[in-house]
Formats: sequence, C-alpha cells, structure tokens
Amino acid sequence: MNGCGGTTGIYTPYGQWTDLPATLDGLSDYVPITHWPDYADPMVINETTAATDVTIILMHGKNGTPWFTNQVTLANELAALGFKVVAPTMPWGRKLYYTLNAERTAWIQHSYFAWDGDMCQAMNYIEALVAQERAIGRRVLLMGHSMGGRHALIYGHLNTGDDIAGLITSAPGSLIPLARRAMDETAASRQKAANLVLAGHGDTLDTFQTLNTGGLQTITTTANIYLTYHDPDPDALPDGQHSPDISNVLANVAEPVLWLVGVDDALRVFYESNDLFGKLTGNDSNLYQVLPGDHLSVLFNESAPIHQWFTRWSTINPADRDADGTADVDDAFPDNPAAATDTDGDGQPDAWNTGCAEDCQAGSGLTLDLDDDNDGMTDVYEIENGLDPRVDDAALDRDGDGYSNLVEFKAGTAAGDPADSPAHALFVLDLLQFLLNEE
Repeated sequence: MNGCGGTTGIYTPYGQWTDLPATLDGLSDYVPITHWPDYADPMVINETTAATDVTIILMHGKNGTPWFTNQVTLANELAALGFKVVAPTMPWGRKLYYTLNAERTAWIQHSYFAWDGDMCQAMNYIEALVAQERAIGRRVLLMGHSMGGRHALIYGHLNTGDDIAGLITSAPGSLIPLARRAMDETAASRQKAANLVLAGHGDTLDTFQTLNTGGLQTITTTANIYLTYHDPDPDALPDGQHSPDISNVLANVAEPVLWLVGVDDALRVFYESNDLFGKLTGNDSNLYQVLPGDHLSVLFNESAPIHQWFTRWSTINPADRDADGTADVDDAFPDNPAAATDTDGDGQPDAWNTGCAEDCQAGSGLTLDLDDDNDGMTDVYEIENGLDPRVDDAALDRDGDGYSNLVEFKAGTAAGDPADSPAHALFVLDLLQFLLNEE
C-alpha cells in the first residue's frame, strides 16, 4: 500500500505459521486452523443478495474475531439494511486450533492470542479486499471497532486513492501514543522486542504483553510484528516501520468519517475523543456521535446511525454486481456485463449491452437471441416492419393485404407495406419464369 513502509506482502489469515507450538495448553495433539478454512476466509453476509451497491468491510478489535456476538449482531443488522458485509480475521485477532479429547474421539476448539502479520501486511490485506469489491462495481465503507477502529483511520491516513467512500471508527482504542497506560505497561515488552531486532531475532516467535480492556494479555508474535503495533518511534525498526502517531493520522484523513463512541465507554473520556475527532480534516460529511453502550455493547446500537449517516451525504444505489449500469433486480444476467435483457427468459440475451464489442461478446459465453418473442420472425425483421419483437404477432396482418405477418416474413416481403405482398412476389416470380422460358 502506498505510504506503508516496512514488510511487503499481503496478510493471509492463518497462513504465516503452519506449525503451531505443540505445547499449547499442555496438549500435544492438535490440528492447525488451516484444516477449518471457514475461519481463515472473511465472514461474508449478503455476498450475492445485497440490495444496495455498498459493502462494509468490518474489522474486529484486539484479540477478537469476526464471530464475536456483538460483531455478528451488527453485521446482520447492516445486512438487513441492504449492505454487503465482509468481516475478515485480522493479524491482531485470536487464533483457533483444535485438540483431541482424552478419549481421542472428538476435537475440542481452543483459542490463543497470536499476531501473525505486521501492520503493513494488514493494510495491504484490507486494500486487496477493497479492490475485490470495487472490481465488481461496489462502493466500500471501511469500518473497525476498537483496534480495528484505529486501523480504519490508519488506512485513511495511508490511502492515496479514492477507493473507499468513507470510514467508520467505532470506539477506537490503542491510540498510540495517547494511550499512556498502554505505553507504560508495555514498555518492557517494547524494549524486549527492540533488543531482539537488534540481535537479529526480529522474526523469531516470542511472547509479549499488550493492554486490552483494562488488563495485560500475553500474545505470541515476532518482535518485528509487535513493534509495528506498539511502538510509535520511527527509529524502533531498521526499516522505519512503526505504529503511526494517531495525531498525525487524523491530520491526513481525507475521506468522510463517522466516529461512534459509547456513552459509558471509559476510553471516550480518557482520549477526550470529541477533541480527537476535531483534529480530522474539515470534511463536511464527518460526524461524531455518542450512542448508548460501553466499549463493547455500543456495537449493538450502531446499524441505524451508520445508515443514516451515509444516506445523509450519499445516495445508496441498487446493487449492480457486474457494473453494467443495470441493477441486479432488473438484470437477467447480473454477473455478466455483456448483456442485461432476456425478454423470453430462455437464457439468451435480447441484445448486447452498449460498449460490449466483439471481444466482450465472444468472451461472454452467451448467444444472442434472434427471436425474443419466439413467434418465428427475427427481431430485426419485426423492428424493420413496425412489429413488436417482444410480442407474438405472427398471426396478425399489419398491412391488411390478406397475408399474416409470418407468411410475409417467410415470403421475404414487407409486413408493413400492402403493395409488397406475397401475391405480388408470386406474380413477379411467375413473370420471371415465363420470360426465362421464352428465351
């Protein structure tokens, strides 16, 4: 991602460490989560049924998962409002693994705190998810809760394009270096990590401390990864990658921002979040809103404010998965940009979409329907003769010459011109035959 130094590459959930320590919880029989890939892939709601063209990418908090009750509740409520929701597992999330029970007859699920990707890899991962949605014609709102809320803002700070429509930060936490208690209580771990980097062991797994919901938690990660989330000192790492100062972040966010906090969230007062919000650039669509709830339960009250905020300054359009300009609900081929109409429902399009040239047509896998109403006359003939290619009018006689439209089509005469009738055509043929015989 532009502006993000340090390690290159994209974060892959559960993809960094395939050989988990065999001593987790004192158990030696385990299966890494890669055997259950549903957890590695983002949780997606309304993947193909979203009623609108807007996707919300929702990042969870520190040592959380997309499947926490408050996250799932919010995601389902947003989906009910027509949004598509993509909720990925982030590097700072808890990881799952399985062990056999004592009888070796069933698997038991466990979790532990393992951070398996640095900040830049996380931002590159989000950028890739955004690109996937944009490629299918969807607009994107990037949202995060707690540590995810902090990184939604960081994404806006690092992003130099216009790939996202707006940012939503919910109860943002871990706001380095303003998080003074976190800075104090993780000082020893930061020093440990810095020493490991200097000793050439920056990529070796070890344990470190992080502050979460008022208490210290032990996480398994590498020194290099740890410092990208905990140390604001640009000199902490040889390559200059570090956790950006939140004050600098806010000054460089250009996208519209919705900042949500719970009235009972202690961080609201500690961070003086209203004043922090004021450090954002003067986007007219920015909004700071205090909602019922604490740091976690505020998520239960956010779906309606999110919808109201976005519709206040932007129009929510019907979903258009193939980005062909026709809403999915009206598109007979919602996943194929080559065509959109199929009057008779036979799987063959009435016409190619405007701008779909030969290469587009050839690659579409579709065959054009030459007779949309299946009345035996081609659409081109019907249009040229003032007939309706969507209505079976084969038995009618448009020009009143005593011959049906279908007979005229088969005779090669004009169905809209009484002077050009099958009788006239037969007379001409007879005359030509007579002349040929005379010769």
